[in-house]
Amino acid sequence: MFRKNTTHLQMSFFNIENHLSEKKQKRIRESEEYSFYQLIFRKIDEEKFTGLYSENGSRPNLPINVIVSAIILAHRNGWKTQEILKQIDFNLLTQTALGLNKMDDTAFCKATFFNFQNYHNETSFGGLF
Repeated sequence: MFRKNTTHLQMSFFNIENHLSEKKQKRIRESEEYSFYQLIFRKIDEEKFTGLYSENGSRPNLPINVIVSAIILAHRNGWKTQEILKQIDFNLLTQTALGLNKMDDTAFCKATFFNFQNYHNETSFGGLF
């Protein structure tokens, strides 16, 4: 079942930035990763991926914009799967780039990342990229 990801647009008390000084919040908003979030992440058209998911009462998909952005970041930085997962779990700027606004957000597991990336390599998603 396909479901569009809008959680990155919803601010909460537990938002990472709420726990940082104004100076650090400003540094995040001036970072390359925040620019990535604004220019790349937010513009990924998740609707193009609906064909990958069943319409028959299945579990909802993981956020497409998060996993596609993670693949882009991993490729751009030369990170292997383990490194991108480590960056997602512990790097505040990487979390910002991926629209993850709570420290305990879990984007996806290693197998999901690996399978999604390999599916892309084998099929090119029918021209979706």
